[in-house]
Amino acid sequence: MMSEHRFLIRPIRLEDNAAVARIIRDVMTEYGAVGCHFSIADPEVDAMCEAYPAPAAAFYVVERGGRVLGCGGMGPLAGGPPGVCELRKMYFLPELRGAGAGTVPGQRGRVRRQRQRQRQRQRQRQRHVNGHLRAD
Repeated sequence: MMSEHRFLIRPIRLEDNAAVARIIRDVMTEYGAVGCHFSIADPEVDAMCEAYPAPAAAFYVVERGGRVLGCGGMGPLAGGPPGVCELRKMYFLPELRGAGAGTVPGQRGRVRRQRQRQRQRQRQRQRHVNGHLRAD
């Protein structure tokens, strides 16, 4: 049996979309973040599973006792330099707040690996460009 403070953090699934949309809208409304200038109006709120495709992005739900109580994702920083990501749409219902669910295990490693892959691609591109410059 799961204790009151235990929770499961897992990748979002298609069937989580409705619960996640409800959580986002409930929490934003709770904090007065409503209207067209807030992400509550983003079309992706109803389809978070589809809005965060791997491997460039990731979105997670936090559940306790089989009930989704929170969510959060990461993805490339829009307009930012390659390899820079940002935390997005992290919302927890009141009963989950303060339970440590905001510290997603393994994300530092995932971000580090993503950054390493980006650096490798940059080095490969630079070697390719340098090779062409030498050949001319």
